[in-house]
Amino acid sequence: MFWEIITFIFIFGFLLLGWKLRTSYMGEFFIGCLYGLIWEFSAESLFDYTGFTIYLWKDIPLVIILIWGITIGGFALISDYFQKNHKISKNNKKNCLFYDVLTASSIGFFLEYLGSQVFGIWSYPTNIYLRPIILGIPLIWILGWIFIGIFVMAFVRRYQKFFEIKYLEKIIKKYKRK
Repeated sequence: MFWEIITFIFIFGFLLLGWKLRTSYMGEFFIGCLYGLIWEFSAESLFDYTGFTIYLWKDIPLVIILIWGITIGGFALISDYFQKNHKISKNNKKNCLFYDVLTASSIGFFLEYLGSQVFGIWSYPTNIYLRPIILGIPLIWILGWIFIGIFVMAFVRRYQKFFEIKYLEKIIKKYKRK
């Protein structure tokens, strides 16, 4: 129950930070949860989770899906912060991609290390496909965080407005009139 409480505190903090910055990161949060749901179901056999109370399916904790939302939304928030400080326009797609990949790969690796090595929230079953290991983390996961920086963050940048609640309300109102 500890990790569930911590996760809800982080969700509240993430939403509060977005509100303070006058920017909604709900679209990024929803996309992150959607990606996390797809990833966790497809890679269920590659992780062994411990210390959770509520599970969606077999070995997939609900909190992990929500953490994916916070993670992807947090990547967007941190990348936006760096771009703003370096006065880089969001229209400059190469620089935006660079910061997204840098943020996702470096922070993602750090989160992977914290979750698996420091806090012991998950472990990797012994599997020949998960070798070689760097600091206790399979190399394939490091490449996976780079993949997230390139493809998932590009999807986030392209479709974040669609997942915003205000935008969905406009679409619903538009089709109710017809």
